Amino acid sequence: MKKVTVSTLVLAVCLIPSLVSAQNYAFTHNLFEKKSHDFGTVARAAQIDYVFEFKNNTKNTIEMSAVRTSCNCTTPSIEKKVVRPGETSGIRCKFNTRSFLGARRATVTVSFVKPYFSEVQLEVKGYVRRDIVIHPPAIDFKTLKEGVGGSQKVSIEYAGTGSWKVESVESSSPDIEVALKETHRGNSLVGYELVANLKPGAKPGYLNNFQILLKTNDNRLNEFPVSILGKVEEAISISPKMVDMSIMKMGETTSKKLIIKGSDAFQIVSVNASDDRVEAKFSDAKKKLHIVPISIKSGDQVGPFKATLEIVTDMGGVTKTIAISGDVVK
Repeated sequence: MKKVTVSTLVLAVCLIPSLVSAQNYAFTHNLFEKKSHDFGTVARAAQIDYVFEFKNNTKNTIEMSAVRTSCNCTTPSIEKKVVRPGETSGIRCKFNTRSFLGARRATVTVSFVKPYFSEVQLEVKGYVRRDIVIHPPAIDFKTLKEGVGGSQKVSIEYAGTGSWKVESVESSSPDIEVALKETHRGNSLVGYELVANLKPGAKPGYLNNFQILLKTNDNRLNEFPVSILGKVEEAISISPKMVDMSIMKMGETTSKKLIIKGSDAFQIVSVNASDDRVEAKFSDAKKKLHIVPISIKSGDQVGPFKATLEIVTDMGGVTKTIAISGDVVK
């Protein structure tokens, strides 16, 4: 029988906290893909925020208990405290541009209670200009239905050099077109009106990750962003979102049903398959719920089966595409 000395036991007990601490550090350190963000140069009173997003790729539920900041120039909040496997959440950091000017930096500490007691630190920084004011503080589309589109505008006021001007403006979203016009100039004051148009074909989801960037002739601080807020709600949902046929035998025909729901009554204009082996039947009646039977023929060739089904509606030209996949065997 092997003897266990007192010193060996003491060493083992001492190592346990270190191993747990290392495990906790690895969990929080790897959770966020990005742990710092630079807001750059922003206008006074502009609504500027950033979300440090993460996805729970573990098998355990993640729970955050609190978040705190080292500087009141940044207000942090938790998007969703309890995050189950496969779900996403994040830490939203709002830059307080009304109360603070000049260069600002904050460390945001996030506390976790599940699956481990741990903390992670995120950092934000930026420079708030005192000579530029945006009203209202952001382009806010609020909540729009898919396929509708919308338009919003803000005014930009500058106080300083009379020769100051905006030389270019661009949107980070292909679904948002922007236009800028000068409204006044004189007595060292310059004003612009910025109009943002959301295309009807904009994809559903939040618009908060996009912004409009304005570049000026100011060599010292030559660009600043305007935030975009709002959400495009899905007008039509399809279940299932993809059709997985798994294993199909040669010459076999499989039947499935698609359940298509709309926020309002709608009509299916056409259903187009990328492969002749896929057929769909649909009604042209106008209603909120459509059940579309589809039949899939495996064919006479062994190998992967891939196709898409495009569903066109009369709801603002909204089109949905689902994928069909499987493997054909003898």
